[in-house]
Amino acid sequence: MKFKYFLTIISLILALYSFSNAEEIKLNNNNIFVKKGFSPEWIHDSPVNDKTWVVISSTRKEKSMRIMELPIPGNPKRSFFSFTHHKPEVFTFISSFDLKTQELGKLFLGLYIDQIAENWEIYLNGILIKSEMHLFPDGEIKVFRDQRRVLTYLNPILLKTGKNILAFKIYGDPSMIDTGFYTNKPIIIDDYEKLYKQKTRLIQLILLFVYLVAGLYVLLLYLFRRTELTNLIFALFSIMLFIYLLCRTSAIYSVFYNTKWSFLIEFISLYTLLLSTPV
Repeated sequence: MKFKYFLTIISLILALYSFSNAEEIKLNNNNIFVKKGFSPEWIHDSPVNDKTWVVISSTRKEKSMRIMELPIPGNPKRSFFSFTHHKPEVFTFISSFDLKTQELGKLFLGLYIDQIAENWEIYLNGILIKSEMHLFPDGEIKVFRDQRRVLTYLNPILLKTGKNILAFKIYGDPSMIDTGFYTNKPIIIDDYEKLYKQKTRLIQLILLFVYLVAGLYVLLLYLFRRTELTNLIFALFSIMLFIYLLCRTSAIYSVFYNTKWSFLIEFISLYTLLLSTPV
């Protein structure tokens, strides 16, 4: 009897281990369909034979999916240094992934997006699982949610054997470079815990605070020795480097919910950083 319990425990451990080492799913390895507009009827299946959709081929998997760069009919074009305001529009992205029967029931999957903007929603098999829509009654964006390293839990109850549909509702200025999926990193489905570690990057955060502590320490030295201007320059450089790098992590969204402020601080810190660069 004890031997039977021992085998059961070993089997469970091996099952968990094999799952934790399961191969990640990259949505960009499949065709992704894009269309201007949004309808709840669109998000339940891939529109394979519908010619009204723009197809992002899997051969383009290493490129970004910015709205302004896609051949979507009717998209406005922004000229260089143009300050023309274009009213935000809605776009739908649809992709799919497959799961085997034996994988269901032991899945703790997450969806990882390197960058998405400006307002957006995520649907799994037609069900809304994440919403970042914040609009005024006239359709203008009230709160911007341009986010890096977005991690969303995929509820196992919503998953099914075989083909699963992921849909993204993107809302933003179609002429702005960040609307859509800005970076060329793939959209990944993998073990949630593994993706969480990738999102948080604890070692990176620790190193960031090393820059802050070093900057504050050198600033303190300058306060006692005002003649050593190099200490002030180095202190400003180190503190601004901390602020700039912090703004490029997902931790900044805990401080600024409206991401237009975090991006503004990021650019200010970047230019201040350049001006205070030690020679």
